[in-house]
Amino acid sequence: MHLFGTQISLDHAHAGKTARLMDVPRWDFHWQGSYALQTPARIAPGDTLGLRCVYDNSPEHQPWIDGAPQAPKALRWGEKTTDEMCLMFLYATL
Repeated sequence: MHLFGTQISLDHAHAGKTARLMDVPRWDFHWQGSYALQTPARIAPGDTLGLRCVYDNSPEHQPWIDGAPQAPKALRWGEKTTDEMCLMFLYATL
């Protein structure tokens, strides 16, 4: 996520139960690095993973560019800092 992201979480559903594998309730743009789970998760065939990203596009949460706050506008998918995205890459071992 970029400037408008506020929260991100990853859930794992297995055998009718859901567990939260990762939760960042106060996302910061500068935390785009990689994270490792403290305890690896075993993902079985038929399990599902759910990624949830939350954004704040309110007037109070607009970026400042060249010393001036920007007016709210519709967010679009893209790689620019003023665009948004919700991605997670997972590494698996057999």
